Parts: sequence; C-alpha cells; structure tokens
Amino acid sequence: MLAESDRRYDITVVERGRPAERPGFGITLREEGLSFLDLGTMISGVHLQGRAFWKGGAAVVDLPNPASTHLICFSRAAFVNALTKRCIDADVEIRYGCDGATLSDTYLEDFDLVVGADGADSAVRRRYETDFKPEIGYGANRYGWFGVDTAFEKLTIMLPEDGTMLGWAYKYSAGRSTFIVECTETRFRSNHFDELSAEDTARRLGEIFATELGEGSVACGDAARWMRFGTITNTRLRHRNVVLIGDAAHTTHFSQGVGTMFAFDDVLALQSALDQHHAIVDALDAYEALQQPKIAEYQEIATASMRWSEKLLDCAERGDDACVSNLIAQRWPDNAVPPGPMNSGDRM
Repeated sequence: MLAESDRRYDITVVERGRPAERPGFGITLREEGLSFLDLGTMISGVHLQGRAFWKGGAAVVDLPNPASTHLICFSRAAFVNALTKRCIDADVEIRYGCDGATLSDTYLEDFDLVVGADGADSAVRRRYETDFKPEIGYGANRYGWFGVDTAFEKLTIMLPEDGTMLGWAYKYSAGRSTFIVECTETRFRSNHFDELSAEDTARRLGEIFATELGEGSVACGDAARWMRFGTITNTRLRHRNVVLIGDAAHTTHFSQGVGTMFAFDDVLALQSALDQHHAIVDALDAYEALQQPKIAEYQEIATASMRWSEKLLDCAERGDDACVSNLIAQRWPDNAVPPGPMNSGDRM
C-alpha cells in the first residue's frame, strides 16, 4: 500500500518461505476489510451466512448475519497470491527463502524504516526484545488448526456429544472449511495427541466429530501442531526506526477472528502516520500512540472469548449441562450478536 501510494518508496519484503509455499487453510475478514484492501476484483471470497452453535450434533443457536457486517473467508493461498501480485505490480522487491533472524544489523541499518510483520514468533521482535519489552500470557486449552472437506456455511462452533473437545469451522472455498479444534490439557493427554502422527490425529478428530462433519475428512496440512494460545503484548511498538505490526505486535484469540483485519488496520495506521510526519521517529511515535489503545481493547474482548471457551469445556467435562447452557446464553444474549470492538464489526 505504501508503494502504491508513492512510487518513490524503495521497498523490500523479506519472506522466509519459498515462492510456491502457501501453508494454511482459510482466513476471515470483515466486508470493510475487503473494501479497504481493494481486492474485490482479484480474489473470490465466501460470504458466511451467520453463526451457529451445535451441541451433540444439534443446532442450539442459529443466527443470521447481523445487519452491520458480514464475514468473508478466503483461501489463505489465494489471499497471499493476490497480495503478492499487488507487490509485484508496485515494483516491490520480494526476497524469498530469507529468514529475518539471519539478517545482519549492518544490512538493516541501510533502511530508513524496518517493519517487523513476521508473525507471533517475530525474529524482529526477538532481536530488539529489551526495547520492545514483550509479554506473553498463555491460555489453558490446547488448540490446533486443521482443514475439513465439509462446507460450513456459517461460522459454526461444535461441542460433540461427549463434550471432550470444541470445534470452530467456517467455509473458505467450495467444499472446504477451516477447522480449529481445542481441548483441555487433560483431554489432550488422554487422546494421546502429543504422540499421534498427523494422519492418526486427523483420523481421531474425524471420529470425535463424526456427527458434526458427516462424510468430511480432516486434513492436518504438513503437520499436526497443538499449541496453547499466547496473547502477545509489547510495552513499545517501535525502537529507533524499527516498528512492529500484526501478530509481531499483538495477538488476539482465534475465536474472535480479527487477527488479519487488525494487521491491516496497523498497516493503514502506519501509512497514515508516515504521510503526516516528515521524520520517521515522529511517525512511529504517532503510530504507537494510535494503536496501543486499540490493542488493549481488542485483546480484552478476545481474551474474554478465550476464557469463555475454557469455561465451556471445563463445564462439559464435568457433565454440568446447566453450566454449558448458561455459557452459550451469555455469548449470544437474546440470540443476538453483540457489537464488536471499535465499531469494526460484530463479535464472533
């Protein structure tokens, strides 16, 4: 976006992956996100039809889309391809197969501005850790990202009959859905997910969610990785001419689906600050002042959502059906979707 706004910018993107590498399944954006990225003619997305909660294979919540916003989902590969084409068209140099951790300080010092957009495990953040002062708080549940060849037309949360796991699914292309699964540490160990191969993990998840997935098969991608969600915050978002954006700067729990949207909000805020301030350090100070309150607001909502799913699984494991029903009612009071943070859309 910077290169498109002013061709005098000489921009280099350092990408640790190879040109053909496109890991992952689907991603979500709000409609307004597609609009400000101007990707409407470059990529075809799937408009989700609302939200649903399935308990024991039966729908106990079935919501249409709220009037204020719709969720749009894309294949991650198609999304990255569209952004890559825009970079190439804007004469941005892309260095593939280059890990930012291997770049020398001398190399980085040649740039007027260094943007750390390298994800939650950011090498840029680690390099200047004493200046950014990051903190990471971990959730209690284990979770993993998978795919499934069942088309979930709505953002669908699934609690199987035995209440051992919680699934989150949404369609991102014809016949394909992202499938995020979480469970307590106890269930993670009792299912031996720490020992199973990717193939056996997919098979086991298919058994647990057999009613919900129907004939669908679970895919693990290159590996079956189970993690505890880390909520990342940084005391500072900039150090000298280095700035953090996206998951390198902040993470929000997947249950709210705002991570990609928030990363591009960072991009717009940074671009605006650079347009308004001649000195890089002044622009980065302005960016930090604008985004830090947003980070706090988004993370408060996303962390509450994470705690909700933790409580839900705890109640389900105890067989406390009343507790489960109360938590479902709390998430969607009056069978409606509450407004989301910063008026940017509705909570998931």
